[in-house]
Amino acid sequence: MEALKIEDLSFRYPGSTEYALRGIDISLSEGEVLCLCGQTGCGKTTLLRNLKQVIAPAGELKGEITISGVPAKEMSAREQTKKIGFVMQDPENQIVTDMVWHELAFGLENLGEAPAKIRLKTAEAASFFGIESWLGKRTSELSGGQKQILDLAAVMVMSPDILVLDEPTARLDPVAASEFLSAVRRVNKELGTTVIISEHRLDDVLPMADRMAVMRQGEIVVCGTVPEAIKKIPQAAPEMEEALPQVTRAYLGVQTAVHNGINAEQYKTDQISEEADGQIPLDVAAGRAWISEMFAGYPADGRDDAGSLSGDAREGGWHRSDGVLAEDSQHQGSAAPAETKETVAQLKGVWFAYTREEDAIRGIDLTIHKGETVSILGGNGAGKSTLLSLISGTVQPFRGKVRTRLSRSKLPQQPQLLFTEETVAEEIEKKGCPQRLTELFKLEHLSGRHPYDLSGGEMQRLALCEVLGMDADIVLLDEPTKGLDPGYKVKLAGEIGRLKEEGKAVVVVSHDTEFCARVSDRCIMMAAGEIVADAGAAEFFAGNDFYTTKVNRMARHISTRVLLPEDLCR
Repeated sequence: MEALKIEDLSFRYPGSTEYALRGIDISLSEGEVLCLCGQTGCGKTTLLRNLKQVIAPAGELKGEITISGVPAKEMSAREQTKKIGFVMQDPENQIVTDMVWHELAFGLENLGEAPAKIRLKTAEAASFFGIESWLGKRTSELSGGQKQILDLAAVMVMSPDILVLDEPTARLDPVAASEFLSAVRRVNKELGTTVIISEHRLDDVLPMADRMAVMRQGEIVVCGTVPEAIKKIPQAAPEMEEALPQVTRAYLGVQTAVHNGINAEQYKTDQISEEADGQIPLDVAAGRAWISEMFAGYPADGRDDAGSLSGDAREGGWHRSDGVLAEDSQHQGSAAPAETKETVAQLKGVWFAYTREEDAIRGIDLTIHKGETVSILGGNGAGKSTLLSLISGTVQPFRGKVRTRLSRSKLPQQPQLLFTEETVAEEIEKKGCPQRLTELFKLEHLSGRHPYDLSGGEMQRLALCEVLGMDADIVLLDEPTKGLDPGYKVKLAGEIGRLKEEGKAVVVVSHDTEFCARVSDRCIMMAAGEIVADAGAAEFFAGNDFYTTKVNRMARHISTRVLLPEDLCR
């Protein structure tokens, strides 16, 4: 039976002459998982919100949405609430109560369920998601990953037939994102719930998906099973090639290299066949099996040596200045010794706390040099954003010293904190954004919109335009790739490369390990408010098991120097 059918759906916002959605047709069977993807601003969130009446945007809607055989427009808000569960990108925007057990019970209470049933369903959900120990906690005490799990549990306690997730891992670290998606996978497999998930980070989503739909400018341009969609993307939606899982891109890159005769002698071409095309690897396990076959009989290369990379990003695409596996290559993180570089910021013995009970930053020593890019990684709540606030001067340490006299600009996690004007055009004019950046981030067509009416990705582009245009000596970016599609990540990396060439220092806080591997000179790992690792990017990622790239996990038994898909087909 069809769980969801969308027929010729079109939608436009009030006052707009253009349709945000045009002629959408999707059919989804019960128990299927659909991955919905596309570039920032393509209409994914608009489509998802129109599936649920209580959160649907105002505007003109045409076409038909049918849920379990019943037209959605004939359903009451109560019926839709029980049929469709919705988990938003930002867990803070969905939590409405002070206690975990209150949050779990909230939806059932609003549906008017009996107290006995509420207690039973709440206990059931807590047990299923393994959060019984949280029941007595305040929601404010939870980490970002825990809040997202709570949001999922609070939705599933109402037993919806369809679960809709709008970029649910955008704000989560790799471990928390993996835990969240594991919970979603259990919901699908053990409860039979139909799942629609919108994401930019496809590495962990596509392996669990049955079908894939790609949107562009309000239309579905690719739709089918995951292998079918992947094969169609190069012709139908080439802008999405960089969005495919790293393992898949590595596989397709090697295929292309061999078929084009590039370094063909290094690979076993008999492994790249029509049969293999039907089994495109999507995850590390499948990729590891494939690459083991590919390199069977070849000696392991530098298994215990991180080697060196060149990952300078240039506007218009990734540029590799040399062969990654070459013995004499030099990663940008292996530049001149620190003593020859000018220090632009220094923290010595820095401690900071928001409350008397717990220190957020504990004894940090850190030096940042002119013309280098430093990425800070770690779990949610590790102290990364607080460290950025200390460098920016937003907060002051209660012990230790933070020394810098240079100008600083900071991108906050919540981009709307930067916005003060009524329209995007006024915002750009007031903040003095260079035309080059407004064109780079494609903001011109948004000029008449209020900044708060933009999608999450559009807000991020506007905020990046403002921060990068300030011409500061130290640029601080907190989760800069959040909500950005791969094309805009390339553009952002190009801007970071430009700032580096101008001698600016860039500090990036991010959960996006692939982006950090591409742009960083140094990478820092934080845990419990302390720096537990500080190394060149190649050394850092080659030595980690969890905070590293998917390609490195896939290929490290062949060579620890492989971090990125293109490293396999130089």
